Amino acid sequence: QVRTIPIEAASGTEKIFAAKMMFAERGYYQFELQVLEGEELLETYAKTHVVGPQVNEGANLEVDHGFLRQLAGQSQGAYFAEGDFDRLIDTLRSRVMEHAVSVEMPLVEDRYIYIIIVLAVLAGEWVVRRRRNLF
Repeated sequence: QVRTIPIEAASGTEKIFAAKMMFAERGYYQFELQVLEGEELLETYAKTHVVGPQVNEGANLEVDHGFLRQLAGQSQGAYFAEGDFDRLIDTLRSRVMEHAVSVEMPLVEDRYIYIIIVLAVLAGEWVVRRRRNLF
């Protein structure tokens, strides 16, 4: 697909033009620049650009620590490098302790019910032993 974008500059002035383009697919794209004065062709320049990743997907990419810190700051998060385990653990502990709520709840709601149950079991055993003459 060929697109022609005419750009007019005042004669005798030197200008730098920049264009940002988005490409939907990887591939080789050829750009051609033609300088015309009226109908007369003054100069032509052509260049082929490769659109795609610079390195293979499995390549060992370097980590951009500054960008990751900025990104974490924007979301009120925190960024830790690989060796900052101690700082990570301290931060997690402090955040968990900020939200930790201590509530004391008795395991037994009614303390006397268990005493009554134990006495009832002992009384039941005593009754069974008396009836069967196991004393």
